[in-house]
Amino acid sequence: MASKIELIDITCESCRKEYNKRGKAIKAKYKSRIVHFKKPLVCDLFIDGRLFKIINNGLEIRVSGSTIEKAKANFAEELFFLIDEYLHEKDENLTAGAQDLKRKLEAIIDVEPRKKE
Repeated sequence: MASKIELIDITCESCRKEYNKRGKAIKAKYKSRIVHFKKPLVCDLFIDGRLFKIINNGLEIRVSGSTIEKAKANFAEELFFLIDEYLHEKDENLTAGAQDLKRKLEAIIDVEPRKKE
């Protein structure tokens, strides 16, 4: 049976309490980047032998690591990859499945307009 973990802010008990009190955005960090969430992102945590597995079926993210910290870092890397690939892409450039994933990301992430390059 899976345990539920809250991934965002990737620390996050105090983060969740703050969100519940004030409705503030929650953030995740990856390298020097930060993304703000509209609500906590809850994932399933499995321990399989010596591996920690984190799964979020809604975003189709499945990662593992030899420690919980490594698994969380791998999750953040996957999440930011999805953000980079789908969130700011025009719908006409995406397949129907990719558009679905984009909508799921838009539902949980506070989207800021991408700066023109």
